[in-house]
Amino acid sequence: MPSGEVEFDGAQAFLIGEAALGIYYTLENLTVSRLANAAGAMGLARKAHLEALYRAQARSAFGKPLVDHPLVRYDLTDLAVRTAAGSALLFHAVEWFDRVWHETPPYSDRYHYARFLSHLTKNRTAEHGTAATQLAMEIFGGLGFLDDFGIARLHREALVTLIWEGTSNIQALDMLEAIRKKNAHEDFLDEVLPMLQRAGTPEADRTRQRLQETLKQLASLDADDAQWFSKDALTTLADAAQVALLYDLAQQAGERYAKLATLYARRFIEHESYPDWALDDREVWWPIEIEMSA
Repeated sequence: MPSGEVEFDGAQAFLIGEAALGIYYTLENLTVSRLANAAGAMGLARKAHLEALYRAQARSAFGKPLVDHPLVRYDLTDLAVRTAAGSALLFHAVEWFDRVWHETPPYSDRYHYARFLSHLTKNRTAEHGTAATQLAMEIFGGLGFLDDFGIARLHREALVTLIWEGTSNIQALDMLEAIRKKNAHEDFLDEVLPMLQRAGTPEADRTRQRLQETLKQLASLDADDAQWFSKDALTTLADAAQVALLYDLAQQAGERYAKLATLYARRFIEHESYPDWALDDREVWWPIEIEMSA
């Protein structure tokens, strides 16, 4: 989808749909494209993650494979946490939109909630994709900047996901509108808080507290101050959702996702380093076995 300007001078046009509903057609199209953008961002992140895993196993430095170095394991942990959390949020947002896409105005509360999720998802997955591809380049070292291995291209493509379909400023403003005019945060709390309560971990409790404090602060501000704060709030709400979804996923997919939820909360809710127990937990930072070619 190349970006460019097109001028239609004297072109013939035909009305599609109802003129009075044009804004709704546009907004629905934006929701679809934002979810597609999120899928693209996480696809790039996952590809970069796989390339980094291969590189960490194939390359040696200072007499041992890269994967045996603690800092490389830390980076692989970050890749695993970001890709799992971003993917969980993406598929949850897609599932919600799949439930309501057929609706027409006036939209239901469920529709407004699905759109609310699209703002959180588009913004945070773009950030994850950009960070993941950059980190994978770093694991490759100087070669990662060259086109020979393709990692540099992944990063260049990831960068545009931050901009397409509305920058973070646009997503923050749209999220704020969904909260203040549509009360979409109420359905968000109804869904996310029980997931965090069921998890029952200290990290889940702190995530729940941070989520509630963020929404309380937003509600207390006037319009200008709320806008000033909204981008940080957008990230916090997305991060709380990802922690909750990973804990919830652990009920069906296994304990690894509970570990990833705890690590995500530690890193992005509490803004602390990953705990040292993850250093030797191969299940966290090495999720698959890679076959090495001869």
